Amino acid sequence: VPVKGFLWKKLSESAIESSIFSTMSPEEVELDREKLENLFSLRDSTEPSPVDNGKETLISSFKSELVNKFLALVNKSHQQIYEAIYMLDEDLNAEILNRLVEILPDEEETNSIQEWVNDGKDIEDLNTSDQFIWK
Repeated sequence: VPVKGFLWKKLSESAIESSIFSTMSPEEVELDREKLENLFSLRDSTEPSPVDNGKETLISSFKSELVNKFLALVNKSHQQIYEAIYMLDEDLNAEILNRLVEILPDEEETNSIQEWVNDGKDIEDLNTSDQFIWK
């Protein structure tokens, strides 16, 4: 699967030896390959994200990607994220809070989802990113 380019710098042997990677073997590392491909694969911007599972979306594909990346970074349920915000959980570090600010819905997105709900449609019929923004 073709992936987006990154400007990562390869670690030197001495840097690896003094890091957590020196204590790990490749067999110990569990990677969710599908999740990584969803987050970092190159695909046509008009193509729906595989994370959306074919559900309706009312927000832009760009915003949807940002929300999906945020959710993958935090790796908690929507409810756990809301509770962490409400309780000012220490796990919400500066990086997570900055990303949360990036994905706040604008007025148009809020209105679109509000209209969806007002029309009697089920919020569960929207994709994950729309549901997160709504809640």
